[in-house]
Amino acid sequence: MTTRADELRTWTLNDVVLIDGTGAPPVPETCVVIEDGVVVEVKPAAATAGGRSVVPGRGRWLLPGLWDTHMHHGFSAGGMTSAEETSADQLLLNWRAYLRSGVTSVVSTGDDPQRMIAARAAERAGELVGPRIFAAGRVLTAPGGHPINTLMPGHASDLGDLAVGVDDPAAAAEHVRMALEQQGLDLVKVVFSSIPGDGPLLRQDVLEAIVSEAHRHGRPVIAHVSTEAEAAGAVAAGVDGLEHMVPEGGELLDATFTAMVERGVLWTPTLSLFDRMAHDRDLSYVWGHRPDGYVSATVLRSIEQWAVAETPPSPYAFAWERTVHHAGRAHAAGVRLALGTDAGMTAVFHGLAVHRELELLVRAGLSAMEALTAATLVAAEKVGEAARLGTIEVGKEADLLLLRADPLIDIRNTRAKDLVVKRGLRYDPDSLRIS
Repeated sequence: MTTRADELRTWTLNDVVLIDGTGAPPVPETCVVIEDGVVVEVKPAAATAGGRSVVPGRGRWLLPGLWDTHMHHGFSAGGMTSAEETSADQLLLNWRAYLRSGVTSVVSTGDDPQRMIAARAAERAGELVGPRIFAAGRVLTAPGGHPINTLMPGHASDLGDLAVGVDDPAAAAEHVRMALEQQGLDLVKVVFSSIPGDGPLLRQDVLEAIVSEAHRHGRPVIAHVSTEAEAAGAVAAGVDGLEHMVPEGGELLDATFTAMVERGVLWTPTLSLFDRMAHDRDLSYVWGHRPDGYVSATVLRSIEQWAVAETPPSPYAFAWERTVHHAGRAHAAGVRLALGTDAGMTAVFHGLAVHRELELLVRAGLSAMEALTAATLVAAEKVGEAARLGTIEVGKEADLLLLRADPLIDIRNTRAKDLVVKRGLRYDPDSLRIS
């Protein structure tokens, strides 16, 4: 799978257009030197450079490896119609799809913690073909709340130990303490939402206890919200990030944007999820994402079965389309957006959805450079890893993506991948094709 010329201690990418992820203008004719998986030098390109340790850039575009900061590995993006979707082989394909897509880091925002811990250890040991993994473990929600009452019952898929209901501040804080200390989780995810509209809502004092305990351990807390009132309540409780853009919002949403800017709270709008919901059961939309080579036949068959099911399409497509507008409002207000997709949900494909999310962020009003920053630097900041990941700078770890077309001219050019680098190891995207 990998090209192991990088097992030489030092290797070089010569003559690239550098988009370093900081938001700085691109720098042509640049040379990046990598040693032991770390960027050790960024300098002008050498006029003559050759040998086994030099990868010729030929004027192509180099940027940091992309991130997906909201995904669920245990879901495979099918319609959850068969156990095959959560088979061991399929779950390995889910990981591989990220590297094929140029995504070198992901944040699992609700998966069985034992599976995530094992996968994270395997990736770090070089035994798993996939991205870096940051994990929130089980979702904390109200007793009987989402996803306990929505995604977990009645499916053939094995989702594992996905969520836990908590209804007492002291008990919730103790759960957080034990999970962080025993499982080494990277962040905490809560559902502060009554989804699907009339479900149980986590108590405010319970949320505050969760935030306090997580912060005592130096871990960020992110909150799934569905309404502007829930967003305001979560920010008031001290969370570090909000997940999912709300489809409706007025003055309270604007006030929440202001509070988020003041407190440095990030928002991850997961527009890919809402875009799919706005095209519910539309197979032409699914095929338009060009899943060939990125998505297994098992998942595609499941989506076909889902699309023709008797359940009618969502009557709320118009509402989901407004999430793009509200993401633009947040950005215009100064809220920093991190890229996340909710990959794993039906037809929100692992890896591939990141490229759709970049397009939707640009549609929302971000420049191509701002969208790329949301997928790199801001994404790394979300889990407190910006000191070593998210940009191409001396001293940072070498997670890179080499493109044959300029993503600043057309953000869709992030699909034009020639080389993926993770932990200094080089991967040929074509060798990671999924059939």
